[in-house]
Amino acid sequence: MDEDLIILGAGGTAREVLAWLVDFAAAGAPRRCLGLLDDDPALRGSSVGGVPVVGEIRDAGRWPHASWVDALGGPRSFRRRPEIVARAGTGDGRFATLVHPRAYVSSAATIGLGSLVFPHATIGAGARLGRHVVVLPGAVVSHDAQVGDFTIVASGALVSGGVSIGTACYIGTGSATRDGVVVGDGALVGMGAVVRSDVAAGDVVVGNPAAPLRRDERGS
Repeated sequence: MDEDLIILGAGGTAREVLAWLVDFAAAGAPRRCLGLLDDDPALRGSSVGGVPVVGEIRDAGRWPHASWVDALGGPRSFRRRPEIVARAGTGDGRFATLVHPRAYVSSAATIGLGSLVFPHATIGAGARLGRHVVVLPGAVVSHDAQVGDFTIVASGALVSGGVSIGTACYIGTGSATRDGVVVGDGALVGMGAVVRSDVAAGDVVVGNPAAPLRRDERGS
């Protein structure tokens, strides 16, 4: 029997997850999406990949037998992900954890509820992903690294062994974070940045070596 899904969010991540459904079916784990929920009123009545936007995030409880998929957040809204997800209500138990069949996840890794691991991502031995973590295509979370709740690791990012990333961070496309580095809550690592030393909570760091561009007090 197919697992029924309700996707929270109607942007690019939702479109990607919808495309996974064919791959899940081919791998013998069929799922179907009943609809998308988004708080943008302009999206009401529209569709993504042929699937309708059927309500707001707070409406998730209308589908009591479906699993929810957290497809929320991006480089402009990542710090607000905990607040937005909370609008669905009833806690994490309803959220699906989805790992694409073409991702590699070590049997010694741990992935929290509500997380998404995209195609060709690698999660190494002893790595720990928190709740609602998104690891985008081609990203590597190496051995013994820890990624905090609600963090997004963008495409092609390299998180080296033993790195510790806080809650609600954004690790930018093609960035590299040196082994053992600590990235504080709400930090943003810019595209292509090379992070050689710790990043304070709320900092936005860019360049090689990465240096603070500014601090966003909402992230501290």
